[in-house]
Formats: sequence, structure tokens, C-alpha cells
Amino acid sequence: MPNKRPRLSNNGNAHALSFCHICKRKNHSADECRFKPTVLNQEQYSKRGESNSKPTCTFCQKLGHTYDQCFMRDRSLTSNISHIEGTKLAPLTIRIGIKTLRAVFDSGAECSFIRESVAAALPGQRVQTANYLRGIGRFPVLSLTSLLTICVIDDISVEIQFYVLADCEMSTDILVGMNLIKGTNLSVIVTSSKTKLVHQGLINHITTNSPIFGKLDCDLSDPEEIKQLRILLNKYEHLFIRGYPKTRVNTGMLEIRLKNPDKYVERRPYRLSPVEREKVRTIVNELLKHNIIRESKSPYSSPIILVEKKNGDDRLCVDFRELNANTLRDHYPLPLISDQIDQLANGLYFTTFDMAAGFHQIPISESSIEKTAFVTPDGLYEYLTMPFGSSNACAVYQRCINRALFSLLGSAA
Repeated sequence: MPNKRPRLSNNGNAHALSFCHICKRKNHSADECRFKPTVLNQEQYSKRGESNSKPTCTFCQKLGHTYDQCFMRDRSLTSNISHIEGTKLAPLTIRIGIKTLRAVFDSGAECSFIRESVAAALPGQRVQTANYLRGIGRFPVLSLTSLLTICVIDDISVEIQFYVLADCEMSTDILVGMNLIKGTNLSVIVTSSKTKLVHQGLINHITTNSPIFGKLDCDLSDPEEIKQLRILLNKYEHLFIRGYPKTRVNTGMLEIRLKNPDKYVERRPYRLSPVEREKVRTIVNELLKHNIIRESKSPYSSPIILVEKKNGDDRLCVDFRELNANTLRDHYPLPLISDQIDQLANGLYFTTFDMAAGFHQIPISESSIEKTAFVTPDGLYEYLTMPFGSSNACAVYQRCINRALFSLLGSAA
């Protein structure tokens, strides 16, 4: 008659023998657990080989190889998990399927975990695989199942892989780790009261928006006055521009009327050095970019020259002498310098304004555009805004200024 299994005495060892701390299952001890990663020594292996010609792996329980040779052990996951005891983790609300669950987010955990009892009622793809999860404790925690499911957090759907753990291993139903945002454009905002999942903004282009007016060149000596002036200028910085203007005035336009409409200007381009030719290309490309000029098929062609500015830069000027000789003059009066100086009497602040490419803010009538055509060694172009060198440019410009400042005429120079 076979020997009966010895009855356990109620001396405190019954719980240790009926509960396994490796797989967290009942009715067997840790020594009897088939998931215990025990390596057979040479003597045990030799004895086992006498009774069975094929060895059995103590990890995957399959025949034909040992624990050291098991490829499933290499595939098993060993990840860091944070200590999941306590309640000082960030709360999180997750919707999986039709269920709304409470979870916590732990930025110190590499993986996400879920209780076995909770995972049983949730949809998703389940994979039976042994994964050892190592955390703060002395012994690794074994997960036999992983659950891949779609979760909705803050109206954002995200696919999360959970490792299913025994209920006794977790103090909360779900713990979400950093795999929530790994490989995505999501980020987590954690506060003392809640956790929020948000999309990260994708930056395609960065521009700096520095004030136009930094260091001022003025005759003020009081630092407070300079500060107030800078604040005032930066407040209205949208009225100031750098480079070429982007808008056109509505107070006038240039119209070129000819004495003899049948006479055309047909000139060849002036010869330029290679350096000057490259400068002309650069200037022409800038003018084309800012819609100051356009390519032309006009019968007119005036040559161009380069003139050096006061600051050392080059200015492209068109030789309109032949066109000006055939142009009817605009006799709009220009202000006298002596009259302007007389109006400065009793003034406290004296300011000058330099119009940004003032001529290029004035449009040209459609019938006069072809008359402004100029030729370079590389092409033929025509102006869409008033160019330098036109005989009537100053009169047209003064008319536009007076119309814009009509209410101030006589009260300011």
C-alpha cells in the first residue's frame, strides 16, 4: 500500500508550503514550482540522463535541451518595474472597450502592468509567454501572460502592452509605465492631482521674434527716457519694416507720358566685370522675390549701372536718360529747404524718418510698366513699382507724401 501524503500540522508552515512566491500560485511550494529557474549540476544531470535519454528544460519544460541552452529564456523579458506599493502615484483614467478603469502612471516603470482578475474581463490580444520582471524586491516577479489592447486616455487612443500579474502583486488594478509614450509623439503632464496625456507639437520651422529696436542711436542721455522711447517704438514695430516693402501706397502712382509715343529706347547692356555681374544677379533676384520687378518682353530696353551707397552696399540704377528726354514733366512743387527749417522753430524733439525703399512703395500704372524695362547681361526686366532715375519720380513721391500727411501740412516740417 503506497504511503499517504503527510498531513501538514498547523504550526505556521502550512501557508509557506501552499503558496509559491515565484509564480504566485497556490497548492505547491517554491521548491516544487515548475517555473523555478534551477540549473542542474553535473551530478544531477548525469543521474537524470540515466533515467531519460532526453533532458528536460527547467525553464520551458520542453524535452531536448537544458536550461542553459533554452532559447526561450533569451526571449523572455527582464525589465525594471517601479515599486508598485503605496498610493503616491499619479492617478489616470483609462477606457478599455466598454469599461472605464482607474489606473496610476509611474514614470519609473519601463512597462505597464495589470491585475490578472481585471485582465480576464478585457478585450485584446493575449500572448502566453514567461517574462521575469525585476524591481526593487529581492526576487523577480513572473508574468505568464501579456495583453495588447487599445486604451483611450484623455480622448487619445493608444495601443499599450500590459504584463498580467497576480492580484497579490499589485496594490492597484492597472499601472501604466513609460511604454505608454515610447515611440509616439505623446507626452504626459503630471500634477499633484491628475495625469494628462497630450500630443506633442511638431516643430517644422523656428523663427526668432526679436524686437526691431534694440540699441538706439539718439541724443538722449537719461536712461529712463531711452527706455520709454524703446518701449514706444517696439509697441508700434508693425509700422516699421526692414528691407523691401511688402505693400503699396494708395495715394498715387507713376504714369509715364511720352512726347513722341513712336520713339522707343533700344539700348544694349553696359559691359560689367564678373564681380559686378554677380552683384547684379543677386540684386535682380531680390527684386524678383519681393515683386518689385518682373521679367519682360517690352520693346524698351534701358541699360543699368551699379552705384555705391553710403553704407558701402551696391544699388542697381537704370540709365533712363533717353527715356526721360522723351517724357512729359510732372511739375508738382517740391518743398523748399528754407521753409522747412523755419517750421522747426520752438520745437522740442527733432526726428527724421527714412522711408524704407520709398520709391518702391509707389505702384506704376499698367500702361507705363513696359516703358521702365531695363536690360542686363542676363535678361530683360521691367519695374512694377517706381524706379530710381525716372524724371518724374520725385514729383510723384512728394505728391503721395503730401496726400498721406495732408492733415499735418503747415504744423510740422
